[in-house]
Amino acid sequence: MPGSVASAMVTEVQGQQRVHPVFELGPVDGTTYLFAEQAVVSTSAGLYLPYLSGMSGFSRVAAYNDLTVQSPTPTVTVYDRDRTLQKAIGGPAAGQVVGSAANCWLRSAHVVSGSHFNFFTGIVVSYRLTGDRTWEFKLSPDLRVLDGLPKIPSRLGEDFPTAPIDKRGEPLWIVYGKHASPGLTDTAGRVAALPAEEDSSGDVTEWVLGYGQMSIQRIYTDRATSGTIVEETGDWGFYVLERGNHRYQMATYTGGSTNPTKDTVVRVDCWGLNSTTPAITGAHTPFENPITVIRNFLTHFAYGDGDVRASASWESETGKPIATSILDAADDWYDDREIPFGAVVFSNQTVRDVFNRMCKSAEAVPLFTDAYEIGAIPVDYGDTDIYHDDRHVVQYLGHALEPLTMATNRSKLVSALTVNYNQVFAENRLAQSTSVEDASLATTIRDTFDIEFGDTSVID
Repeated sequence: MPGSVASAMVTEVQGQQRVHPVFELGPVDGTTYLFAEQAVVSTSAGLYLPYLSGMSGFSRVAAYNDLTVQSPTPTVTVYDRDRTLQKAIGGPAAGQVVGSAANCWLRSAHVVSGSHFNFFTGIVVSYRLTGDRTWEFKLSPDLRVLDGLPKIPSRLGEDFPTAPIDKRGEPLWIVYGKHASPGLTDTAGRVAALPAEEDSSGDVTEWVLGYGQMSIQRIYTDRATSGTIVEETGDWGFYVLERGNHRYQMATYTGGSTNPTKDTVVRVDCWGLNSTTPAITGAHTPFENPITVIRNFLTHFAYGDGDVRASASWESETGKPIATSILDAADDWYDDREIPFGAVVFSNQTVRDVFNRMCKSAEAVPLFTDAYEIGAIPVDYGDTDIYHDDRHVVQYLGHALEPLTMATNRSKLVSALTVNYNQVFAENRLAQSTSVEDASLATTIRDTFDIEFGDTSVID
């Protein structure tokens, strides 16, 4: 929920005073459409037309029991009495509706606008005409970045057009953490390489080891051993290559005999990205804290520009939908336990898939705050209690959120996980609401609480 329930609105609701659920659509073609269950005049927003006929599905799901982040898909129904919507979105502006802003509020004439309850903010993902002048809008948080691909070059051929033809479509990757194979029996070299250039004789001496600068510890190939991978670090050189605004970690074969081909298996042990530009070989301190890795990935490769040429200047979380305060607490928890973490992220995996995989590997619960900021917290954080209800939804309960230290954070998590609104306009009430808890963790709207709708009024 974008913003915890203000005390003035809580008092209004508990006292069964008159409140108005409203739906704000747009702007669409320069116009924001305002709807309520009855005509309401707002001194700050304007006239809400009495066309709102239903709202449902505004439940917050943090994560299912497989530790993957989920999102609600609520529905709003508008009865277009004078065909205002049909004239607007049934014509030239039709293509602007999907992706346009959608906000839902509880407003009241007795509460200043700054304390009105914005219980949903997001976008329209689909809409349809379901009957005579009846429009149904499917809404969602704006998660287009999560469902998109990270800012990593999409395929090898994008920057290496002379790579072997059958390798040009291969995805590229970034590396986090330490990847080492000494002592392992299953494979030598933990991160694969791709051939960068093939000459006319079929030899490939230049290889891509990853996107962004890393420290290479060892390199292994089956160049001269026919299927058996052995270390050949002394026969290779390592360097950084820039193509436009992209930076790659590269290796070149310098052994001088039996050159590799595109079918040669080449693997490396390496230490991945960190807060400073690492040495090409040797030791450095990569990002290893699971939350630090998650934050860097979200900030720079999901919501940022993905430029790795100056890794000492990673982008800030400011202005991005990332739950900084919650992640700070989780970051400290992992730091105290010195739990190492590593990941290889490919350009053909969606941000959501990568985030979910990282959370599973770190045994962290992914979640959205009330402002739809994305975050995660370890399953074993302090005395955190994880509860699976009959829908297998992970929820945090009661004082178990105390380790987050800030009451506002507790409120964000609790209100975000337990609110479900269904407006029943025909019966003039708000029904089927699960509990909403304020910053002190006191229940403010109970399971069967009804909210009376008021007569036409003027609100702030």
